[in-house]
Amino acid sequence: MKTIWLGERRAKASTEVDAFRPSAGDAKWPRRNVLPINAPAIRSCQLKFGRRRPRTSTKSTSFAYRARVLATAGLYGAPGRLALARLRARLMAMSTLPTTAFLMLQMRLKCLRSRKRLGQHFLTDEAMLARIAEVSRADPRTLAVEIGAGPGFLTSMLAARAGGVLAIELDRRFRSLHQEAFGAVPQVGFLYGDALRLDLADLARGALAERGLDQAVLTGNLPFQITSPLLFGQCGPGVPWRRMTVMVQREVADRIVAGPGTKDYGVLTIKLAMWWHLAERWEVPAERFTPPPRVDASVLVLDRCPCPVEPTPASEAWWPGFSEFVDAAFAQRRKKLINSLTSRWTDRPAKDELLLALEAEGHSPLIRAEQIAPPGLLSLYRRLTESSTADPRRRQGEN
Repeated sequence: MKTIWLGERRAKASTEVDAFRPSAGDAKWPRRNVLPINAPAIRSCQLKFGRRRPRTSTKSTSFAYRARVLATAGLYGAPGRLALARLRARLMAMSTLPTTAFLMLQMRLKCLRSRKRLGQHFLTDEAMLARIAEVSRADPRTLAVEIGAGPGFLTSMLAARAGGVLAIELDRRFRSLHQEAFGAVPQVGFLYGDALRLDLADLARGALAERGLDQAVLTGNLPFQITSPLLFGQCGPGVPWRRMTVMVQREVADRIVAGPGTKDYGVLTIKLAMWWHLAERWEVPAERFTPPPRVDASVLVLDRCPCPVEPTPASEAWWPGFSEFVDAAFAQRRKKLINSLTSRWTDRPAKDELLLALEAEGHSPLIRAEQIAPPGLLSLYRRLTESSTADPRRRQGEN
């Protein structure tokens, strides 16, 4: 009798056939869908994956290995599906949290493919996922809010560390996969919707109160389409995150960390610099994703900064006003700052007042907005608003 090797043990072919064939109580499958275990396809799998037992192996890897052999052999008929279901059940029985290999197998069984219009590129490198979960500072007293959970690769890593995980996903195709993979994990919850339309701060506060946790962190692999508006929403008073660990495209990361006078320096740089400090950054090659994107990605670790303006009743509305000021200053970034503010800023003062304010701050009248650092722009804004409040008649609109 010929023997085969499936990564876990050597066995007689007849024994393996009985282990993977449906039992007598199962439905009668068409004979044409049943392939013998020692078919040429299995022989090709043996040549592809090797016959020798690995020196270090676990049950989970051996089960995933056997499932890969079955899938590569083309056993997609009813017996193949039944065999993979049995392997999946045994794999889940060994560990509460699903592994990356298990989630990838689930996606293949459910025919779940990434959608280009949603910007879906899933990070499947376990070492990189573990590093992101580690630097996010998720501990048993912390709630981790994840944006763009996808199948749940990073969700599983966060659940092993955090006291609670709230995963937000737009694609509802993953609902059944989440129910099967995370149904036995009480600290993980999924919310299906658009993260831009959700009040993330309110959701985090509700989850903190419900679970009795102390603090919250934000993490996730952000699709390119929503990166800038989502990060803008995490600026300002009342944001509950202690730390943000986000993966973005490398060009977006360059804009966030850019310095004054560079082409990448802009609105996103200034608004984030008011509230967040870059603690760490590293690059992620495109080949670590499934499917690989056209560009590399970067992981940014951002820590919360103190409020740049002392909170007083008179300064409650400073952030919306400063945001509008920055938008107007960079609306025409190649123009002089004084011309941009005169034409774009709603609360603009008279032009001579702008010249006096620039002179008082030590800036040339010919300076552009891209040449001033974030603290300098904030100081200029406060000087203009204070002078306008002291003498409302000096506004250009009332001259």
